[in-house]
Amino acid sequence: MHVFQTVIVAVALIAGSLCSVGHFASIGATAEICAALPVTIAPPTTAAPNSRAFDPATFGAKQLLVVHYARTDQNYNGWNVWAWVVDQTGQQLEFKGADDYGPYAVMPLRVAAPRVGFIVRKGEWEAKDIDADRFVDLNDRRVTEVWLRSGDAVVHTTPPVIDRTLRLTAAFLDARNIIMLASTTPLDAAQQKRLVVSSGAGGKPINVLSAKPVTVPGAEGSMTRVELARSVKDDEISSLSVDIAPRMPSTAAPKSSNTERATVRVFARGVLEDPAFIAVDAELGARCTPERTVFRTWSPVSTKVELLINDRAQQPETRAPIQLTRGAHGVWEATVTGDLHGKGYSYRFTHYGDSPIVPDIHAFAATADSTRSVIVDLDRLKPANWDSTPLPVMARATDEVLYEIHVRDFSIADQTCPPEIRGTYRGLAHGGTARDGRGTGINHLKDLGITAVHLMPVQDFSAAPNAYNWGYWTALFNVPESNYASDHEDPLAAIREFRTAIEQLHAAHVRVIMDVAYNHTSSSGATSPFDGTVPYWFFRTTPD
Repeated sequence: MHVFQTVIVAVALIAGSLCSVGHFASIGATAEICAALPVTIAPPTTAAPNSRAFDPATFGAKQLLVVHYARTDQNYNGWNVWAWVVDQTGQQLEFKGADDYGPYAVMPLRVAAPRVGFIVRKGEWEAKDIDADRFVDLNDRRVTEVWLRSGDAVVHTTPPVIDRTLRLTAAFLDARNIIMLASTTPLDAAQQKRLVVSSGAGGKPINVLSAKPVTVPGAEGSMTRVELARSVKDDEISSLSVDIAPRMPSTAAPKSSNTERATVRVFARGVLEDPAFIAVDAELGARCTPERTVFRTWSPVSTKVELLINDRAQQPETRAPIQLTRGAHGVWEATVTGDLHGKGYSYRFTHYGDSPIVPDIHAFAATADSTRSVIVDLDRLKPANWDSTPLPVMARATDEVLYEIHVRDFSIADQTCPPEIRGTYRGLAHGGTARDGRGTGINHLKDLGITAVHLMPVQDFSAAPNAYNWGYWTALFNVPESNYASDHEDPLAAIREFRTAIEQLHAAHVRVIMDVAYNHTSSSGATSPFDGTVPYWFFRTTPD
């Protein structure tokens, strides 16, 4: 069983219902590092553009936002800016002008606006240059100009230096003997021969058998496929680095076409699909009983994993760290005696020179802000008739009559529903009668002949209390969203009340189907618990 497949099973454990998940997809969060494009080498420059004076009147506008853009590879085909006035609909801006810095796009604003958001993208979201919303404060200025560099998240208010030196920017171990190496410019033949792959596990550098440039459409920079002379061992997969060895001092040696900089760490990526690292039958997460709790997590790239327990789930104070023991396939495990039901916990992973503290991505419960996992004994959170209520069964799948539901919207305006449960899990199963005699809530569904409800995502989506959200930016996939519970601050209430709603729907012969969108998360990179557990694994950046 794949790691993410265990997530699906865990959702079913909480819900106890037939789950229909969305497309199980890789997430191309950082496509910029996956392809090679033609590059023109130019010296660094800090020259201000010979720009014309931008005048809003020329565009029939009150304000202008001018976005200057420079790419290291100088390939602008298909790139554009998606921009929007905050709280308004967005629009596409083309790079129609150019100056010494590079092309620029102009956003005319016919009504003055204090702030504009933007994303630099390729085509219709084929790729993004910086995978985050960025903003520009316009205030009362008639013209606001900003300067952007590819791969740089900073929004510059003056033209920055355009660095065209050779830098190794990323490296990924995609097989035991294959490294995909990203660089700002192509490596010339001499640089390819001087590549050095070192292992932090000790011993001599690993010889490079070949280094060949490759092209993968859709990303910035250059890629080189590096083939190693031997296979990387299990304990080396997260300890490799790549460098370009210095030139031997010789007056006869030809000079390289560009300056060289940087050693780059190699992240285990495609190699983790090796059977040695696939935890087929692992029960991940925290399995709690009154006597003990068994903690398991999967992180084959970590050199150490520590368990941090909070005796009070809402408080940051933790017990002394407990070290997990590494087992087969990169699974880490620890057993803690005693009843931990309702206590908080996190993991501290040590890998790639970093030690992020993140919630358990396989947890069944979490604090309202999604920053901490919560230990639960699921047997203690069963409604009275949970085990005895049969699952509704359809004789023929073609007889299914589906009704899509947003938990909050279904009951929030239902005047027959008690105010304290409107917009909650409990409101899902409420049935009433309107003044005109027609059924409301679940009674209305039955009158329509509905056989199954399709719930829009109810997985924890890390929104502020009472904030409206459709649910398509999940933080923790196995945790029911606390905003739909009657008590947002009780980490156990969401499970208990969600199960109660499912039990009552089943009792009314209504099946429950859950929408789970694994290609939508509320964070990626350094702030993501997924990347904190195994960097570059859950958010796929492979060429395919």
